[in-house]
Amino acid sequence: MSATLDEQILAKNELTIAFVPNGQGGGFIEVRDSDGKGGGNVRARGGNTIRWTNETGYRCELRFLEFLAADDNGEPMASWPFRKRPPSGDNTAMMAAAGSNEERTFRGTLRKGIGGYVKYDVVIYSAGDVVLARLDPIIIIDH
Repeated sequence: MSATLDEQILAKNELTIAFVPNGQGGGFIEVRDSDGKGGGNVRARGGNTIRWTNETGYRCELRFLEFLAADDNGEPMASWPFRKRPPSGDNTAMMAAAGSNEERTFRGTLRKGIGGYVKYDVVIYSAGDVVLARLDPIIIIDH
């Protein structure tokens, strides 16, 4: 019997995104894995799948950028570390505010043969496309 894709996702690669309001029109993003650990940072190998589920109640965007060293003066450049092409045609994936689990989820399988760091931004938007909160964790990719 073969395992389903969902059974192959490691607990540390199963992320839930929540928005914690501060009562003043803003708030902060909380990202937790299935083990209850927070922060949104992931360590995985090429070929592993990572899944994010939007539980914020707002539209959520994941934007992937190359990781730059502290002494690099350049701007981060778009990066897409996954096998399949980005759903939006660039380096972003959008997750709906509500609806089915599938509409509120992004799942990506890391390409094999790459290693290093990928920074990603989690951005929460209000109904008026105002940024409510932003978080910038990283994915550490082991060969």
